[in-house]
Amino acid sequence: MKEVDCQGKISREINREIRRLIQAGEQEIRVLHPQARHNLGVAILQQITLTITGSVGYYCGGLMDVQPLRSKAAVAGDLQKVC
Repeated sequence: MKEVDCQGKISREINREIRRLIQAGEQEIRVLHPQARHNLGVAILQQITLTITGSVGYYCGGLMDVQPLRSKAAVAGDLQKVC
């Protein structure tokens, strides 16, 4: 499992790093220190497991396809959920 540390980065940089890891073949990614940022992990269509450890803002995991998204802290608004 690879990790993306959000400290000192804007949402666009974080999402870019997540996509880079997916393109490199990572199947499990953990996002650390999101600090209640909005729009993390959006528009991911590949089958991966994304775990966000920390508080997230709105629209996290939005426009995702079928993969699980996990949050291990407070969530503002809706998390994309897999049925």
